Amino acid sequence: MKKKFGLVPALQKSGLLMAALCLSAAALLGASGCTSQPTDQPKDEPKAEQQDPAKEDKGADVNAPSEDDGSAAAKGDAKSFVKELTLDHTYKKYDVTGDGHPDRLLLESDGTDEAFTSLKVLVNDKVVLVKKAQKDDPWYSVIANLVMTSNGKALLDLECVNGFDIDVVNALYLLGENELKPAIDYTKLFDPSCGMRPFANVHSVKGNELTVRANLASFLLGSGFSCEFTYVVNDDGSVSQANQTATNIQYSTIPEFEMPADGFLKTTEELQGTRELGGAKVVRIAAGHLLKPVAAQVLNGVLYVEFQMEDGTSFWISKTGSASTPEELAEVTLPFEGLM
Repeated sequence: MKKKFGLVPALQKSGLLMAALCLSAAALLGASGCTSQPTDQPKDEPKAEQQDPAKEDKGADVNAPSEDDGSAAAKGDAKSFVKELTLDHTYKKYDVTGDGHPDRLLLESDGTDEAFTSLKVLVNDKVVLVKKAQKDDPWYSVIANLVMTSNGKALLDLECVNGFDIDVVNALYLLGENELKPAIDYTKLFDPSCGMRPFANVHSVKGNELTVRANLASFLLGSGFSCEFTYVVNDDGSVSQANQTATNIQYSTIPEFEMPADGFLKTTEELQGTRELGGAKVVRIAAGHLLKPVAAQVLNGVLYVEFQMEDGTSFWISKTGSASTPEELAEVTLPFEGLM
């Protein structure tokens, strides 16, 4: 039997659907330093020019990750790491401008918890980025991470989520004294025909290499699909993709089905694939076959997934569709048994 996206009508009507899906995706992606911001930050506290001294960093170890400055533990070493940032907290330990001296970094939010209306990023008390939520549709979540690389580059990983649009802001920026330069626009990682609600974050960093974990409500593998891409931060501050093929594919099943232990999924319809990515010769895979997703690649915005059969034979398969609302997404039929 073909399975549709397992969306709960009650959640759709209540407007809580998107929050539930994001929580599900967060559980799937695992701990990455990219978690929801604490909701106990008082919104009536002084901002940049009247910053409470008790909320400021006091250390002087430039770019050394620590846990005593109001944010989550860093993931990495003293030179390269990912660190979650707390909103409305001034950081004074990190060199984000590349001059060898610690800078003042502040993410100043307006609104209330779960109803953020705008966000300002200040470096040394100068506004370098301003983002505003859509009118009458505030962000219910703002996630920010400081990314430091071994060649001294500082980047800001930002995700602001609201309503059915999900990721109004989802991008990686290069930090600087006067402005934040866009490095990766995650919202354009996948073509809209591949699915809905794409978002991504830097999961980890090693040296100058970033592991970016991307999530998509895929028309091929469902709303629990995620994979990882590798990017390199160059000495000039530009960011380039190191490996076109993504790995570490994950996906989730609907509640009444268990995740297959061997990773194989049963097809519920005939699929068309190619032996080689972008190949001209089409191979047809009949319904009822067992396939295991092992790699993914985005070619011209289209998501292709490499599947392996039980005999070791591999195929590249893509499936595009159309859905612009949660209700339409709920009606999308997935080609594998047991996916949500």
